[in-house]
Amino acid sequence: MSYKVTLLGRPEHPSDAVEGMLQPAPAELTGVLRETRAVLFSDITGSTAYFEQHGDEAGLRLIERHNRLLLPVIQRHAGRLVKTIGDALMVEFPGARPAVAAAVEMMRALSAHNRSQPEDERIRIRIGVNFGEVLIRQGDLFGDTVNAAARVESLAAPETILISAATHRALEDDPLSRECRPFDAVLVKGKSEPLEVFEVPWDPEAPPASGPRPVASAGSVIGGRFRILSLLGEGGMGQVYCAHDSALDETVALKFIHPHLSERRESLDLFKREVKLARAVTHPNVCRIHEFLHMEGRDFLSMEYIAGRSLEGRIRADGPLSPDETLAIARQLCAGLAAAHRRGVIHQDLKPANVLIEEGTGRAVITDFGIARLAEAEPRGSERAARVAGTPEYMAPEQAQGFPPGPAADLYSLGIILFEMLAGAPPFTAPSAGEVLVQQVTRPAPDLAALRPDLPPVLLEAVRDCLHKDPRHRPKNAEELLRRLGREKPRRSKLPWVALAAGLAALAIVLLLLLPGTRPPGGERRVSPLLATGALERSPRVRTDGAALAYLRDGAVWTTAFPSPAPGKLYQPEAGVPIVGLSWLGTEAVLVSIAGTALRLGLDRGVAPLSGVVADCPVDVAPDGRRYCTCRKNAEGFPDLVAGEFGGPERVLLAGSGARGFDKPRFSPDGRRIALVVAQGGFRTARDIGVIPAGGGELMQLTRDGIPQRLNNTDPAWTPDGRWIVYSSRRSGTQALWCVPADGGESFLLAPGATAGQYAPDVWPDGSAIAFEVREERQDLVVADLAGGGLTHLGDERASNRFPVFSPDGRYLAYRTLRGEDNEDEGAAEIVVADSERDEEKRFPAPAGTRELCWCGAARILFARTEGQDRQIVEMSLPAGTTRTLARGFSGLWSPHADPQCRRAVFSASRDGETGRRLYQIQMPDGEPVPLTPAGETAVFPAISPDGRRVAFRHMPDPEGAGAASLRLLSDGASARPVTAHPSFARSQRRLRWAADGKALFFLEPDGAGARLWQVPAAGGTPREARRVPEISTFDFDLTADGARLVYPVTRVSADIYRMEGIEW
Repeated sequence: MSYKVTLLGRPEHPSDAVEGMLQPAPAELTGVLRETRAVLFSDITGSTAYFEQHGDEAGLRLIERHNRLLLPVIQRHAGRLVKTIGDALMVEFPGARPAVAAAVEMMRALSAHNRSQPEDERIRIRIGVNFGEVLIRQGDLFGDTVNAAARVESLAAPETILISAATHRALEDDPLSRECRPFDAVLVKGKSEPLEVFEVPWDPEAPPASGPRPVASAGSVIGGRFRILSLLGEGGMGQVYCAHDSALDETVALKFIHPHLSERRESLDLFKREVKLARAVTHPNVCRIHEFLHMEGRDFLSMEYIAGRSLEGRIRADGPLSPDETLAIARQLCAGLAAAHRRGVIHQDLKPANVLIEEGTGRAVITDFGIARLAEAEPRGSERAARVAGTPEYMAPEQAQGFPPGPAADLYSLGIILFEMLAGAPPFTAPSAGEVLVQQVTRPAPDLAALRPDLPPVLLEAVRDCLHKDPRHRPKNAEELLRRLGREKPRRSKLPWVALAAGLAALAIVLLLLLPGTRPPGGERRVSPLLATGALERSPRVRTDGAALAYLRDGAVWTTAFPSPAPGKLYQPEAGVPIVGLSWLGTEAVLVSIAGTALRLGLDRGVAPLSGVVADCPVDVAPDGRRYCTCRKNAEGFPDLVAGEFGGPERVLLAGSGARGFDKPRFSPDGRRIALVVAQGGFRTARDIGVIPAGGGELMQLTRDGIPQRLNNTDPAWTPDGRWIVYSSRRSGTQALWCVPADGGESFLLAPGATAGQYAPDVWPDGSAIAFEVREERQDLVVADLAGGGLTHLGDERASNRFPVFSPDGRYLAYRTLRGEDNEDEGAAEIVVADSERDEEKRFPAPAGTRELCWCGAARILFARTEGQDRQIVEMSLPAGTTRTLARGFSGLWSPHADPQCRRAVFSASRDGETGRRLYQIQMPDGEPVPLTPAGETAVFPAISPDGRRVAFRHMPDPEGAGAASLRLLSDGASARPVTAHPSFARSQRRLRWAADGKALFFLEPDGAGARLWQVPAAGGTPREARRVPEISTFDFDLTADGARLVYPVTRVSADIYRMEGIEW
């Protein structure tokens, strides 16, 4: 039997009996239930030897004793014996707590029994438990949760209980949870993240299981800042974890340093200086080091997290790479090394294990720059020192002989990597490190051409030259090698029409040089703070001569001059009046967009309104100083894009509607075009970038992924030559700066490794730099007392909290919390239930993609799960936190709502092949989804009345959601009737809520940075304003049944202004 190895090097010992219980999931899902269960596996250790020594009859009697002792324990804890094979048991439990409690009692029962037995008659078992969704068919269990439970059990030693991280989280506040110890992590087939494992102590006198232990565990928080998500692996320096950094609001990698390395403070100080130097390297092919930290007695590095696998893992899994793949990776490694060498940073331990290939993009990223210097903490010549300071198989000859390595040593290591990518193994191997080092110094590399006759000369020459023993004969630098690798494409065979091929290649080069926007911007980009005073500094705008900057500080307009910044306040608006945008009027005045008007602010602090200019979004001024563009709300309240001359006529360039609006227009440098944001109504982050002729014409969308994927493509700015548009997007996971050719084409990331949101770029007139805003946003929740007017803030300020809902009696408030950038379908989500009477809360793990909560009676919460292509309605039962799927198979799914008695639930959804969005109904607890509205229309955000007999919803006749929305009411046995199409409702967004008596409905209409809460009679009539909400981020509000309290989300912001230099357009 082949043993597998965990991330910490511990072998697995799978049981043949347990493995025999595992079956593939049924291909036909008819009659299959999906439920959340705890799965326990156990087997007797040493039973095979017992059968061989004592015979079958004695072995069967041993198993009978085992069953008599353990089966009653399982039954006492509500367990169900699924099946047995020999001495192994497979048991399901309704939750994690009873499963773990049963495991502890099972161990203790056998321990008490064994005390009266001779040594060879004692029964010792091991137990593994996992918790999650399982498939149930005809009483048997299938699925990933079952298979992972078996993997957990295979790690256990005799008389050991191991549980998965999911089981550990589900234990919540149980005392056993606090006593569990991190044990190990194991990769599970089909999963990219390792499965973390914990040991459950059951005998105070027993020693802990042997072997290495993780220094942290999933869910733990280090220094009040880093929340551990998972163990990634262990290397020569120490263990590496994926974590969420609450200070950066970003997923990072934490590399913990072994105590034996960090205890030598002099060497550690040298290492810190090396890391500080490495931090200066900013390049997409170099892993960004954020900080060196010492917290809770541990030294570790915080680094950019790259989702993917190492080049070493790829070569091991796939074997030798093709010439095309090798060239693509090699060019990126050359570019990363060139950027580092220009900064004087030498890697010293470059190898495939230190190269990560990003999943989805293929980006090659070099990790661990400067880390090899920590090896000086080790005695010179020790095998550990060789392994850390430079791995023998990849070490340059001069480095192997003890000479200080330079850039040429990294190029030698790169040559080894190229050889291994093409041959599948490094050129020099031997049983000992010393023998490998001797080969590096004395032996030539094997003939790569003989191993791979298909390789083009460019690759063969690059490997040959990099592997010269004399560093003087290697390529001059990484830039030279990059030019050589880019000079020739791989050729698998010679074509007969050589002249034609050469002509086509020459033509391609000419086109590449002549066509604008075909290559990404180059240069060594450097990012540094420009204005970071601790105040809220936002929206930078560079003056037309590049000698000054206007910006917002704590809501006021400030300016500063260059090269010696001397900030001064230019204008302070009235309290509560937000400024929505800035623009320069030549070099002597700033144009301010505020409260629907535009003001001219002279640098002498003179203030004058610009008559005739209505500014419902930022106003931009054309280079000629005579024209402007902005947004103006039309009669329906939606923003049109307009342009005009100061003091002259104005024309509508694009008409806004309920489906599409416009924002943030910017004139091109020649004044002939306008870049703008195209926004989908009702969604804060559904935005794309477009361009339209300044005189009117057809809109050309430059990005098309922002609206469907809610990537928040926003804040366009032109480069001085008009070839590029710089903008902000969440396409890379964090809101970062991108650029796109102004005539259309592929977008390129300008700031890889962004650790906080980057917004509002503005390019210096000479194109040398970009000023931009670095902003961190978190969703907070506010509860307003509608009678007394008081406000209460809820939630963890380090997390984003959304989708709040009051329980039917108003005592509990549930909401979804997500640590990280507000990316709904990623990250570790939790459902929080806050008790207003006891002033306490409970947290329940929730799957990725959890959105739009609602209560179903007093003890159940429904929510939409939008991860992946199969959208679902999921029910969570309280207080256990167990979940089950109510409906699935939808391509889109939104906004579930249930009546207070939990008799039925409604939601909006779409299926593949249908147009529009329909309302569906489920009769609780186990009904099938039944459509309530026809296909081909848009029906969203349903709300069931308190008596459960009526459903209010938003209706648009267009299947794409275009046109003005109206409020409709669907009663039992009757068709939907209109309630109101008032302009306030047409402009409103998202949720609807009923009054407690069922006679009125509430909705929210945007109003600047806040909103207006309206009330409309359910019988029809004119809405009346019920309350002004001063600030709100999304319109996911809720009211208590008595109408006394209102809850809604707000955004908390911190921001500074940064500058990016070194861009080559």
